[in-house]
Amino acid sequence: MSWLEISKSKDVEQACAAVHSLDINERDERGRTPLMLFLTYRMPAEAIKCLLEQQADLDAEDKLGDTALKKAVKFKQIEAIQLMLEQGVKLDSTYGIQATAWNAARRDPSIADMLLGTTGSVRLRLTQAEQAIVDEILYEESSERAAARSVIWTQLYYCMLSWTGTTGMTVPSLCWLLVNILPVRRSHCSTWLSCWMPIIGWSWTKMK
Repeated sequence: MSWLEISKSKDVEQACAAVHSLDINERDERGRTPLMLFLTYRMPAEAIKCLLEQQADLDAEDKLGDTALKKAVKFKQIEAIQLMLEQGVKLDSTYGIQATAWNAARRDPSIADMLLGTTGSVRLRLTQAEQAIVDEILYEESSERAAARSVIWTQLYYCMLSWTGTTGMTVPSLCWLLVNILPVRRSHCSTWLSCWMPIIGWSWTKMK
């Protein structure tokens, strides 16, 4: 049987026997090694371990420039990645960080953080302590914004309430005005206030 057939069979015993009779670094027409085939066809980790124990080439590249580690990242083979790391797989690329397995794993932080030995890589997940700090900051900012909005609305309500005493506007009409006329966005709110506050102030003086 060929490596491709063995890979598709997912037969661990057959795979482990083949490492003693077939070339473990053989290439197919796409430049893929048996290790790459095992990863592509999601062979069990036990079969991959058999290849690694026979010193299979970890750093070979196929015709697309992919390594076995990149294949493992692509197919989310966590256990295989761990096995290759234990075997000392090369993390850096001569073509820069964009050609590394870490870069390929950025959309999955849990995998990317397994490859932090890559030169130029950064941790993509927060620790529990860091997340707690971020949550606290966001909560404080949210509370401050809520308090500020409450003060603005309260002050505006009493100013407008005083205006109803001068114009004869009823409280239900005032509520309608606040809900339908006053824009929600903060930038618009400040503009609205700058236009109406002189009128409200003038109305207040007339009430005295």
